[in-house]
Amino acid sequence: TVDNLPDGVTRSVTGGVLRITGIPTETGIFNYTITNADGCGTANATGTITVQSQTIDLTTGTASPTLCQNTAMTPIVYTIGGTATGASLSGQPAGVNGVLSGNTFTISGTPSVSGTFQYIVTVSGGCATPVADTGTITVTQAAVGGNIVLVSTYVCDGGTAIMTLMNQVGTILGWQSSVDGGTTWSALNGNTTISETASGVLVPTLWRVQVSNGCGITNSSTATVGIHNYWTGGTSIDWNTASNW
Repeated sequence: TVDNLPDGVTRSVTGGVLRITGIPTETGIFNYTITNADGCGTANATGTITVQSQTIDLTTGTASPTLCQNTAMTPIVYTIGGTATGASLSGQPAGVNGVLSGNTFTISGTPSVSGTFQYIVTVSGGCATPVADTGTITVTQAAVGGNIVLVSTYVCDGGTAIMTLMNQVGTILGWQSSVDGGTTWSALNGNTTISETASGVLVPTLWRVQVSNGCGITNSSTATVGIHNYWTGGTSIDWNTASNW
């Protein structure tokens, strides 16, 4: 008989020869004993089978985080052991990398793309068969402000401007306007739709829309509504100088 063999390893006897063979499926140090008995008593022989492997264990962070695009992720830290001497990362989003320092493998960075990314950490060294661990990084797309399309970019004094927001990603929080070139902005009438009609436009006015999707607030591109024959006096007080209009 033979006791204390690792799982996957068996013994067989053929023609008076004892063979211990197999593929161990567990790691550790196994001190086995061979016991042979006949009418004259028993005899023992001993030996040791040492089964090594590469190991990887999650030690810090969550293996499957969810975060916003362009936001630094909380590091995911694995510890490698056994005969492992190397580790590599694949399948991660752009902007995220893995670095091995000693026996610590850290996944960190700022994802610059959105989507669902199933990554694989592969551990190598010592034993021929590599060991891997997996996780999923879910990146929510950053809000996109979009752009405003004007029916007419110039109106008569006191006229009406009709605008439509396009290509935004997220929820519209509201429309804003500025009459000082964008230095200060004023919220409008609480409109949260893609269309805005501004009436009684008396001065050149900038417009924009604020958009959010849970990953911060962003602004659309600006649109300018100009006034036909609008006096600026930018050159002089001469009524007939074109650059004053």
